[in-house]
Amino acid sequence: MVWICKVVGSLCILGACGYVASSINGILSQRNRELRKLYGLLLQLKSEMQYMNDTLPDCFAKLAQQEEGALQEWMLALHDKLSNNPQNTLGEIWREELQHLYQCSALEKEDIEVLEDLADKLGTHDTQAQIKAIDYVLIHIEESRNVMSKEMEQKKKMVATLSLFCGFMALILLL
Repeated sequence: MVWICKVVGSLCILGACGYVASSINGILSQRNRELRKLYGLLLQLKSEMQYMNDTLPDCFAKLAQQEEGALQEWMLALHDKLSNNPQNTLGEIWREELQHLYQCSALEKEDIEVLEDLADKLGTHDTQAQIKAIDYVLIHIEESRNVMSKEMEQKKKMVATLSLFCGFMALILLL
């Protein structure tokens, strides 16, 4: 009976360590997915501004319909605040909503800092300057995605190895 309890306890410890590794790896993958979605979202925003000549609140509303999750909430909040709060500037609203996006998504601080550069560029009368600013941010997002994709596989292996190592060490100490 004692051996059965030890085996079941050992399996529970190893299972918990595997779950922790899976959760951490899921967060890494989620950041990659959100960066990819953000890249596509900014490309669509650029197209809406360049070819459709829509206002920014209308662009944000259209883009929110195509997204889901944190990015959809971010776009809807931008649309609502720009439509309902004419006394606030786009830069103030943009920065405020970026902080909210940072809190509710897997994006990291450096991802948000790149987007903050758009606060002063968007909403101006010069469409070409806005498009160039979006292109600049797109380049940085693409670089971040490339660096992250190279490092992600190594990080995932390291997380799995360390969690299993911790699990085996806990088993040695307990047995």
